[in-house]
Amino acid sequence: MAGRIVKSKTVIKKINRPFLLVSSVIAILSLSVMSYYLFRSGAHRKSTAVEKTAFRIIEPGELPQNQDLRDSLAIVYGFRFSYPGCEVTDALLLEAEVHNAEVIRRLETAHGKNWLKRFQHELDSLSR
Repeated sequence: MAGRIVKSKTVIKKINRPFLLVSSVIAILSLSVMSYYLFRSGAHRKSTAVEKTAFRIIEPGELPQNQDLRDSLAIVYGFRFSYPGCEVTDALLLEAEVHNAEVIRRLETAHGKNWLKRFQHELDSLSR
């Protein structure tokens, strides 16, 4: 009887070895693929985080002279300027006013009550 038990254990060991090898390979590949996508998406998120989550302040009319400077400083504060074009209508002005008031309110919760004054002050000091 002891011989039979040893034989059955040997058969089980022989069956389990390929199964363990295949399952180990699958586990390693799965972890590799998951870690690749986690790290890749993290790096991708860093470069486009502002674009995905940024608030936009609408500035109808002509482009300002210091547009590049304003846009780069706005990114630091977590928003972007949107320049819809030169044709300014009453509807566009009203939409911009309502939209900008909400964006400014949300940015106040993130940066404090006087963030717009600080932004303007920094912009003025960088423009000189």
